[in-house]
Amino acid sequence: MKDTPLILLVEDDDIDAFIVHTMLLKFCGNCNIIRLKNGAEATDYFKNNTNQRPSIVLLDLIMPRMDGKEFLSEMQKDGELSKLPIVILSSSSSFCDMQECEDKGVLKYFVKPLTPDISKEIIHLASVA
Repeated sequence: MKDTPLILLVEDDDIDAFIVHTMLLKFCGNCNIIRLKNGAEATDYFKNNTNQRPSIVLLDLIMPRMDGKEFLSEMQKDGELSKLPIVILSSSSSFCDMQECEDKGVLKYFVKPLTPDISKEIIHLASVA
């Protein structure tokens, strides 16, 4: 188990990001959470080799510039990044979205809103990653 899990939150909505950040810290006071606003910012984050590798990526699907699916496709192109645990937290409950994410190797898919049980599961996944 890592001492301080790093969660990379890729979420464009400020209110959703605040809720996720608050809920996760409620159950994991020592977690570090870095928020990026879209897949393009997340791609740039990973291009910078000085950035810390996250324990888990918590990814929204519906975002401007580069959405979550486009980001997943970019991650798959990189052998190392394709191994990172990715959890989807999206407002989309579409079976097609869920299936497409599963096909791209997503660890878990949760539909918003974030609940205490989902928060605890995300923290657990980040801690054992």
